[in-house]
Amino acid sequence: MRRIITFWLTATTTLLLTSWLLNVPILRYMQQQHYATNYPYLAFFDELATIPNNAFLEFGNKIKNSLSFAPIVPAIPKPKMALTETEKPQQPNVALPPIVDSLPQDASEHISKTEETNATIVAEIPATTLSPPTPPKPNSLQKGDVVVLIGDSLMQGVGITLVSLLKKHGAMPINLSKQSTGLTYNDYFNWEKALSDALLEQPVQYVIVMLGANDPWNMIDPENKARYVKFKSKRWEEIYRARIQSLLTLAHEHGAQVFWYETPYMKKEKLNDGILYLNMLYEDEVQKNDAIFLHSNAVLSEGEAFSAYITRGGKKIKVRANDGIHFSPEGSRILSKLLLQHLLPTTESEQKE
Repeated sequence: MRRIITFWLTATTTLLLTSWLLNVPILRYMQQQHYATNYPYLAFFDELATIPNNAFLEFGNKIKNSLSFAPIVPAIPKPKMALTETEKPQQPNVALPPIVDSLPQDASEHISKTEETNATIVAEIPATTLSPPTPPKPNSLQKGDVVVLIGDSLMQGVGITLVSLLKKHGAMPINLSKQSTGLTYNDYFNWEKALSDALLEQPVQYVIVMLGANDPWNMIDPENKARYVKFKSKRWEEIYRARIQSLLTLAHEHGAQVFWYETPYMKKEKLNDGILYLNMLYEDEVQKNDAIFLHSNAVLSEGEAFSAYITRGGKKIKVRANDGIHFSPEGSRILSKLLLQHLLPTTESEQKE
């Protein structure tokens, strides 16, 4: 009997500790990989953690935080270190003239009149505000332009070809794409923060976006982590549109031109239905914010449905992967050329064709 009681006490304690330490990472895994919205978020453990002066809970929270279960966030660029005394340039020893305690009468009067004149001039200058730098126009890619790619695994596939082509034209591509990311689950990966960090690190001329494959699902309510907002509901659309706008506004404020790829048709009907809805939001927000929407389906599909193959020059070309989501190498190349037609000067783009 004693062994049975010991066994159940051990099992119960282990279950409680596991639920406490692993609840959040399991929740995020279920959301990102299986889009499950019925896995419980145990807010009870958050309330326990607020109990003051509890050494056991404080120790447990330290273990929990040290396991790197926090949301994925991009690293913040390190600031430049200040120069040490030995690294600072040495100033030559120059004898300075003696300090004069008082000025001659005529000199003092001259300084006083000059200050009054300067004050009058400054007062007459109208107040102005600094406007953001003007984004570069389409078909004007220059050598040395910085091009930031953001997106999910779809952008990762296109990025392999796109980075190579951009480098050939003298651009400096920065591929930040990351699989299993999007705008629905900001707690897992925050694209607004990632883009903000990239824009602060150096001047960026172009931002290229391809998102959506991980987004057509219910999302966590930003105001209540224990609740979900239903996909396609009015509130869901308001939140998602705001996140699209945040990326577009960030780029505009830093003088970067945005090109936003249409997410191509998907093979599975349910996923494709969600993608069609998201594309409507993307195109609408992109057009309202003076960005450029790239119609991927126009070059990657035959008709208004998913196409694994397209016909070019009388030949069938495979453009999509077997999973019905991602792209074949040729499909990635076609999408890369679609962007380059909008980036390169017209004559140079025509020569590449």
